[in-house]
Amino acid sequence: MTNPLRSAPPPPPSTPHPPATGPAGPGTALMLPVTAIDPNPWRPRHLIPPADPQDDLRLTASIARHGVQQNLLVRPTGHGRHQLLAGERRLRCAIAAGRTEVPVIVRLVNDHQAHVFTLTETLRRRARLHFLDQAEAMAGLLHEDWTLPELAAYLGKPLSWTARRHRLCTLAPAWRRLAKRPEGWCATWSAADFEQIALLVPAAQEDLLLCCRPRLERCATPRELAQLICSLAQDIATFPWHPGDAGLHPPAGACAACPHRSSRHPLLFDREEPSAESRNPGPPRHPPERRTPDRCLDPLCAATKARLYLERRVAALAARHPRVLLLQEGSPPHDLPGALRAWEVIPAARRARGALPAVVANGPRLGTVRWIKLARFPDLPRRARTQAASVDALSP
Repeated sequence: MTNPLRSAPPPPPSTPHPPATGPAGPGTALMLPVTAIDPNPWRPRHLIPPADPQDDLRLTASIARHGVQQNLLVRPTGHGRHQLLAGERRLRCAIAAGRTEVPVIVRLVNDHQAHVFTLTETLRRRARLHFLDQAEAMAGLLHEDWTLPELAAYLGKPLSWTARRHRLCTLAPAWRRLAKRPEGWCATWSAADFEQIALLVPAAQEDLLLCCRPRLERCATPRELAQLICSLAQDIATFPWHPGDAGLHPPAGACAACPHRSSRHPLLFDREEPSAESRNPGPPRHPPERRTPDRCLDPLCAATKARLYLERRVAALAARHPRVLLLQEGSPPHDLPGALRAWEVIPAARRARGALPAVVANGPRLGTVRWIKLARFPDLPRRARTQAASVDALSP
């Protein structure tokens, strides 16, 4: 049985309009002054222009000669006013052609029914709709008690495609402006590219744009962009702190209960062939894996927890040892404040004379304690004394 809350009024029939204006009764075809029709507040804001820019001019010329041949759909709003439900382009061209009246069919529908009808009509013309407006229309239907499977069935799309397209509603404002800009460094990006950005939480999206712009510009395919996003969204299983530790960063809570982990959004990470909207269709974007990592979609929170975990490890060591050092492993993009490099130290036994505890401050071994001795460089001991670990040195 169809849910009456989700039903929308059927589209208007293409019947000839009467020669004269009649009473504005429900279901009646009549002529209505264009000045009595108000715009639809739920219509999409950024329709993609047609391939032929002369289409509107041809429709305007046809209306000037023959009038509007298909009725518009309106609903009464009181005091002689009507709200447009369908036919925005015909109304616009009729006004441009100098017509003072247009043929309409009046439907008596409430706000909920009008909203649902407008959204479904919007999605029905998705070929001419910007993908951000498409995502907002989908969000509107979900808000009107539709479900994601119902929406996928209506659009004739896979459930995972529908979930990723709806995820575009979480794009940060700066990324939304880039998506709607017809020129610029990401003008060739498709909806699939912005769907990759939308996997991250909005604050992380803004940080990505601010700090990784050169890397983003070098991403020539959606796959390269997906690899960049994957490098930022770390596998939660690799974090050195326990996922159930809610005291590490109380405002964020425990990783195990965090909503910003990929396992809470499985539809966003379903494996499937790249869509036709991809810039470079080819092999699958995600090669098969034996284990699907549960990734953190909030890299900024993960970085904060990493810093707090390092502070905790340093504080625990400092309670037992008068001097604790930081050790930088590998080649991070930026040197870590107050951390010694691997070539500046040599491994040492814990009880060896001159051995000092050092906490690994980066990489997969974050928080690991190593016992080291300072390498023999003339100025290194004095410099190392100024690089003793402290909370200030760990702060970003």
